[in-house]
Amino acid sequence: NYIFIKEFLHLFFEIAILLELDLEGYSNFIMLPKKIDYMTSLKVLNLKDCGKLKVLSETLKDLLSLEKFNLSGCLCLELLSNELGNLISLIALSPTQKYRLEI
Repeated sequence: NYIFIKEFLHLFFEIAILLELDLEGYSNFIMLPKKIDYMTSLKVLNLKDCGKLKVLSETLKDLLSLEKFNLSGCLCLELLSNELGNLISLIALSPTQKYRLEI
């Protein structure tokens, strides 16, 4: 059963036409799968309250259509990648309190 779920998630992240991915409160991720870069049409990524998330995938830089990115409540997140600057369509970023943005 665990293997089936793991394989399903592996294939799930190859869905290129997905527009919104809401993983709010999902506590089993320590890092995002590298295959998230296949989701090139993704406009909304909600990782709010993913309490164990420590590392963002470097491949996030390939999500050029991403408009809204919610990281609030990701208290274990160790690093916000410099590649977030490549997200040219990003209009709303909700960082965790650990990484408040200064304007």
